[in-house]
Amino acid sequence: MLGIKRISLQRIMKELELSPYKIQVTQPLNEDHTQRRSEFAQLMLEKLQTGEIDVKKIWFSDEAYFTLDGHLNKQNYRYWGRERLEITVVRRIHPKKFLVWCAISSHGVFGPIFIDGTLSAAKYRKFLDEEFIPFLHGHDLVQGHWFMQDGARPHRTADVFEVLNEHLG
Repeated sequence: MLGIKRISLQRIMKELELSPYKIQVTQPLNEDHTQRRSEFAQLMLEKLQTGEIDVKKIWFSDEAYFTLDGHLNKQNYRYWGRERLEITVVRRIHPKKFLVWCAISSHGVFGPIFIDGTLSAAKYRKFLDEEFIPFLHGHDLVQGHWFMQDGARPHRTADVFEVLNEHLG
């Protein structure tokens, strides 16, 4: 692309003492978060060790938003420098986006599911009622199973807990 051989670029970067750094987008954690996560991990380890929970009966779920404004591939968030820099990535306040949701267990993968726009508690409840819970029942994956989700606001409503407790409680 530049007309310079790769080996020459590597030599130049080494001479300039440049190293590759990957920009990572993270959520800030305070001391309370760290403590609660540690306590939860300890509790789960105890339940697994005593056989109270069968690791083969846990569904882990997560989701990610993808915007349509060009900020999709975090693998390209790299730079070369002598030291790690604090970098700000500027984005539009309300870009067009969609959510990809998936659940995984020892039984396989459910998803990915694509949801247009922002996930609300009502959309999440409807999705659980109409897609995920029927899938679990259809494959006899309800009795004794656990469902793990993060603390995103749509996951923490009375309606969502009601449907989860009714079927997985």
